[in-house]
Amino acid sequence: MKMNHTSIANILVIIAGALLVLARLVDPTSATLNKRISELGLDTSNPTISSTPTTQGERFVVERVIDGDTIILENEEKIRLIGIDAPELHKTKGRSSCFGAESKTILTELVEGKTITLMRDKTNRDRYGRLLRYIFLEDGSDELTLVNEWLVASGAAVASSYPPDTSQDERISIAQTTAQSQNAGLWANCDN
Repeated sequence: MKMNHTSIANILVIIAGALLVLARLVDPTSATLNKRISELGLDTSNPTISSTPTTQGERFVVERVIDGDTIILENEEKIRLIGIDAPELHKTKGRSSCFGAESKTILTELVEGKTITLMRDKTNRDRYGRLLRYIFLEDGSDELTLVNEWLVASGAAVASSYPPDTSQDERISIAQTTAQSQNAGLWANCDN
């Protein structure tokens, strides 16, 4: 089987993304995982990742991930992440979206089987009946990481404003600027 440079780069990005997620969730100071990520030539710092105090929101376990911006909770409720747009998994116009599978893998590694906190903005549901939410993940301290922002900062999704649900747009937009400048994820692998 022949592999071109783009295929190899995509595989490395998937591996690096999974290692980065594991390094941050298992032990943010894990020398072995951080060394492996560095060997792949990726920046292990994430300056745009910020946290929000754990004072509000409903907590649920993520049952499974549908794609890079949609999850299903343990109670079977579908959640569409606000403020982002991940590449599609399904073919459109005869071809798959660039980085769709990678985006799903990254979100799966980050949240599947874990307890998240949901935060609503203005709109409760979209036209497909999905709950519209920002989702937060415990990061090992007294704070939560905004997953919507993290996905954009890692290049697994792009910032996409959906008025009137715009309370986190500035944070997510800054994350995208950083991802673009670092050529992270889809910015390095897709024609944007």
